[in-house]
Amino acid sequence: HGWNASGIEMSPWAAARARERAFAVSERQLEECEFEPAVFDAVTLFDVLEHFPDPAASLRTIHRILKPGGVFVLETPNVEGVAVRYFSRVNSIIVQPHAHLVLFSEKTLREALTKSGFVILSMKAFPMTGTMREYFKTLFRRVVKSALHRFDYRIGPLNVRKYFKKSDEIELPEFTFNDSLHAVAKRD
Repeated sequence: HGWNASGIEMSPWAAARARERAFAVSERQLEECEFEPAVFDAVTLFDVLEHFPDPAASLRTIHRILKPGGVFVLETPNVEGVAVRYFSRVNSIIVQPHAHLVLFSEKTLREALTKSGFVILSMKAFPMTGTMREYFKTLFRRVVKSALHRFDYRIGPLNVRKYFKKSDEIELPEFTFNDSLHAVAKRD
């Protein structure tokens, strides 16, 4: 689409897939890559910042490699989202201490970006997984399935079992509300 793109990917499998599609990909940590200062027009991190052991250092590196006026777009889980605040004891896809090393709120993400020298153009919180509609649709299917199970999946002479997945094949989407933060910032 007119961009000369390069990337960083720690997963050897994902890096290989990107190379198959002719993308330049490094399998090193961001800070280990020897990018020249002010070389990129844009940098994107989608669900990545929370995996960095030192996000402040990573943000400073991104600021350094962006051209003046360059745009930085990121998405990261929101520690103040419903999944973390109210459901963190259940296997939340947000709370993963082994993988998500640092979680941000809107306030802490603003502070981190500002301290790293970025000017924030926009920041919003939004549902990350499963909308309310998907949640209630799946919940409704579970209720119907539970009722049918009591009648051995029979409605009169019809056996409707084949139209339903087995119970271990269906997962209720996580109830989410503003579980993700999306920010657009620029380097002056």
